[in-house]
Amino acid sequence: MIHRCPNGSRNRPSRRNRSADPPLPRAAVAGDGVVATAEVLARCPETRVVVLTSFAEQARVMGALDAGAVGINIEDGRGSPDLLVRKIEAARAAADRVGMPLFINARTDVFLAGLGPEGARLDETLARAALYRQAGADGFFVPYLPVEHAAAVASACG
Repeated sequence: MIHRCPNGSRNRPSRRNRSADPPLPRAAVAGDGVVATAEVLARCPETRVVVLTSFAEQARVMGALDAGAVGINIEDGRGSPDLLVRKIEAARAAADRVGMPLFINARTDVFLAGLGPEGARLDETLARAALYRQAGADGFFVPYLPVEHAAAVASACG
């Protein structure tokens, strides 16, 4: 948690006055991301908060936006890429319905979880990147991506 703000302010800004720039700095907080977001912004209103979640239901997205978050980070884990596509679409639709900018960062665990044969992981990662971008993701994160594949992933993500 952030304990002091550089400007000493303690008022939380309206969600309508935030920008959709990539959120930095980031505070890692265990527990309920919506509650943690509200607590961080109460202490330091100029902070941009990303809620780390595996959920993208409308109620959670709206809760995060109402609490002051500017983005969410959702992952596919060992699940089907179609599941994360539906989560991204739901999160984007929820934010768009109320006219709120929302940065959606999609994480794929193809390399982290060793999904599929080693020689097919890059192609699977690139296919997922295309699906997630088309669904409305703004960012793409690939933990344990081998360095030799970084340029291919960066090129595919634009």
